[in-house]
Amino acid sequence: MKKQTISKKTTIKEAMVALNKNDIKCLLVIDDQKKLLGTVTDGDIRRGILNGLRLKSHVVKCANTSPITIDEKHKIKNVNEFLKENEITILPIINNKGKLIDFISYESTKIKIQKEKLKNVNTVIMAGGKGKRLEPFTSILPKPLIPIRNKPIIEHIIERFYESGSSNFFISTNYKASIIKAYFNDKKISYKINFINEEHPLGTAGSLKYIENKFTSPFFLTNCDVIAELNYHDLYNFHLKKQYEMTIVASLGEFTIPYGILNLNKKGELRKIEEKPSSSHLVNTGIYVLSPNVIELIPKNKYFDMTDLIKAIKSNKGSIGVYPIHEDEWSDVGQWDEFQKTERKFSVK
Repeated sequence: MKKQTISKKTTIKEAMVALNKNDIKCLLVIDDQKKLLGTVTDGDIRRGILNGLRLKSHVVKCANTSPITIDEKHKIKNVNEFLKENEITILPIINNKGKLIDFISYESTKIKIQKEKLKNVNTVIMAGGKGKRLEPFTSILPKPLIPIRNKPIIEHIIERFYESGSSNFFISTNYKASIIKAYFNDKKISYKINFINEEHPLGTAGSLKYIENKFTSPFFLTNCDVIAELNYHDLYNFHLKKQYEMTIVASLGEFTIPYGILNLNKKGELRKIEEKPSSSHLVNTGIYVLSPNVIELIPKNKYFDMTDLIKAIKSNKGSIGVYPIHEDEWSDVGQWDEFQKTERKFSVK
């Protein structure tokens, strides 16, 4: 039971790491006397972050403090039906003083949870760039085909979307496009590949104009150098529920300034020195969910980046959501240090 519980002093960062290693995807928050204070899922943490909590904040601040529980003397005839009906993955067992005694989950009953899969959701992969940050490799191979553990980057990306139920892919190409097309033409695949041909570089969003009338429902868009371990089903439903025009997947990271920072008073004199301060920031991962109507805002045959599309949506009074994830859930393999780090991470899996 120890791996399922966290203390009330556990930070959001520590809880996110614990959830990533947890099959049930729900943690039980207890105090020093093992009294149950609440439950925490990644959805609870996501809401907390969007409400201003930081990585150093105590996770109990965003916990569900009124979870469904049962008394230790109570018996449930069909545990799996109870969990399913109440849409929970874990059922804490407490005594009459609120102390956590045990818990019941699908895992404890030896029943495997079937992951929900998406249906008829398209994925666009922007693969037209030159990949200058990965030179000299990209002078020979296009970035999407550079291998990580004997498999091209783009295959790692496609696999993750395909496992979530997305099986129709649109790949936007320009630089060394013929090599990318030849690779897939020679490969037996169980998903569909459609190519978008950029006659000249159109930025990270411009080529979407070529498929303006292809989609009638929201679709995924990802850069070709981002590998993420996400619950894409949850991400997609988050976008639908909030009715956003765009949802940006953002990584919550803590950044430290490697110097002492001087704070001055109004006279320009030293008030205090802050040694190597750190702060939390949400970083754009390059993964999005887009509603098809936003393509109307993209000019035809013009260079247009995602930042331009974001500005256009906001100018058009559209809504843009943010879906926070932990920094360990994604890798930007478009730069050498992260590429090598990802190779090391994959080698221990």
